[in-house]
Amino acid sequence: MIKWPEIFRKKVDYNLILLLFSVGYYSIIIFLAWYLNITEDDAYSLHTSSKNLSYAWNQSLNFESQPPVYFLLLTIWRVFSDSILWARLLSITLIILSQFILLRFLKERSSIKIANISSALFILNPVIIFTCFEIRLFALLIFLATSAIIYFLNTYHSNSITVKSRLIFILLAIAGLFTQY
Repeated sequence: MIKWPEIFRKKVDYNLILLLFSVGYYSIIIFLAWYLNITEDDAYSLHTSSKNLSYAWNQSLNFESQPPVYFLLLTIWRVFSDSILWARLLSITLIILSQFILLRFLKERSSIKIANISSALFILNPVIIFTCFEIRLFALLIFLATSAIIYFLNTYHSNSITVKSRLIFILLAIAGLFTQY
């Protein structure tokens, strides 16, 4: 019988591996978010969120032809800093929250190994990487879609219907509607 080296017989801590991978991944993403130039669409978002909430509301409807939720959120986010990196950090934060919600949901439904691998594959998706660098509503859409699907499954698919879970699902659906038509 073949004897494996001791390192292969120890239990692997998949949570630690995912944590280290995510820290490295987001460090690179944040560096690139600081380094990369903005696009024309990013400039439109920065302009729309450059003043107060009523200006963002009017610009989102009249100039951007978009629902106002993202631009109102970006306007509030930019109160702390007007930098491009800070504006991109909103998208990165929403992707981190999406990854966390997805990971928590998958850990409830499958093994830790599958949940962590799926979480790593989620953030390696080229659409997710692109979304981290955009000062647009894509990250908010991903967050709302992920959250709404998970709340729908947790509420209606598992037959644990409560007023709180229904209310959260309805609020997520309304926020999604007022984020993208």
